[in-house]
Amino acid sequence: MKRLKASAGFSFLCTLCVCASTARGCFGQSNQTVILTIKVQPAAKLAASTGGSAATSPQPGSSINNGRIVAVNNSPAAGSWTESNGLYPIVGASVVLGPEQSLSPVVWTFDISESDHTHAGTMVAMERPKLSRNLKGTGRELTIVSGTGAYLGVQGTISQSTDQTTAIQVESRDFSQLTFSASLMPATLPVIASVAGGPAITHADFSLVTASQPAAPGEVLTAYATDLMPELESPPVNGGSSVSSMTGLPISVSVGERNARVLYAGPYPGTTNGYQINFQIPENTPSGITMMRALSGFIPSPSVQLSVR
Repeated sequence: MKRLKASAGFSFLCTLCVCASTARGCFGQSNQTVILTIKVQPAAKLAASTGGSAATSPQPGSSINNGRIVAVNNSPAAGSWTESNGLYPIVGASVVLGPEQSLSPVVWTFDISESDHTHAGTMVAMERPKLSRNLKGTGRELTIVSGTGAYLGVQGTISQSTDQTTAIQVESRDFSQLTFSASLMPATLPVIASVAGGPAITHADFSLVTASQPAAPGEVLTAYATDLMPELESPPVNGGSSVSSMTGLPISVSVGERNARVLYAGPYPGTTNGYQINFQIPENTPSGITMMRALSGFIPSPSVQLSVR
């Protein structure tokens, strides 16, 4: 479905998006924490066993463990996870190692995609200075040092808590799933816009979805949002109209506990940091008030109320 044309009835969106951009500039980093639970199916365990005797350490930068991402927050996902033992070339990472950190740190790289392989972004986390390694893999926590895509500018930590022997001990060859918990403070948080009548979600005729004009199961609606992706600091490429235009990040919508079909997600014409999402209400959505949210690369917006008849 093509994007809807701007109309006089929605001229408020220009003002709204400018205000949202201004507020984001005032507050800087998003002050809300987002938790991503990442499930990984290990593919290989390459390091030598520590067994009671000294083991040969992998060369700096070499992979000692890797796997396939299978789910994020219980939603099917794709991508890869790599654990490296060594000084890793991280572009843009502001990490300074002192003499006491001369030993090669552990580095985790998460390259995350939707289940259809639409790329969401990459996060790289590094072992914190003086943090003792737990060879059993219980409670390891690494600090995020760089990100791309939906995770550009993100701050936070990623931890692994499992009873299974991981990475450094390989004799058991147990390839059970690993669980990682990423506690993130995104640079920006997607937000469904609000107007005087409620959330900026409209029918095809641009009238607001309200309690007196509820949505119908199966109906195609349009939601208006800000901050669907981090704002890039580099200038537009090849004459692009906006540095914050959509560049293929996966956008999804949940209505209640159901995933809605997204028909279009992209910039709203004539606005700064304004986006529209055309989505279809699931046919089996029950009547009444339900909660709706948009997700960009698995980063969710705050939920808003949606009336369904």
